[in-house]
Amino acid sequence: MAILQENNFREREDRLKKFWQDNQIYAFDEASDRPIYSVDTPPPYVSADHLHAGHFLSYSQAEFIVRYKRMKGYNVFYPMGFDDNGLPTERFVEKKYHIDKSKITRHEFVKLCLEETKIGSQTYKRLWTDLVSLLIGQKHTAPLTHCARGYHSGHL
Repeated sequence: MAILQENNFREREDRLKKFWQDNQIYAFDEASDRPIYSVDTPPPYVSADHLHAGHFLSYSQAEFIVRYKRMKGYNVFYPMGFDDNGLPTERFVEKKYHIDKSKITRHEFVKLCLEETKIGSQTYKRLWTDLVSLLIGQKHTAPLTHCARGYHSGHL
């Protein structure tokens, strides 16, 4: 019991998160001379407010490799975002609000989808920040000029 009482993992976790953020441990430096290691994974859908075993199964494999490459001195580009377009988002909105998109105006439906996308992005950012070292903020949904440069230089 004494060990459990002394093991304040929440305090330690908060301290480490702050250290990682303050020191930009997971930041990709476009100007760096270090070799680039790039990972591209399919983004999860924004249509949930939780993570499940499938997320851990698919993302933990890349996460292990990314951490190893960082320890070996690579400038790791590991963007994370979410898929905020298409049918999964629409179906999520219909289910959450108990609506049929054909029974409301297109403007109203798009507004609900955009609101859920905003909520979902914050939820996923919090969930992933708590669990893995992905480069939050550089999203698959935004054009990434350094992705194009990486592709053309053979890094992707």
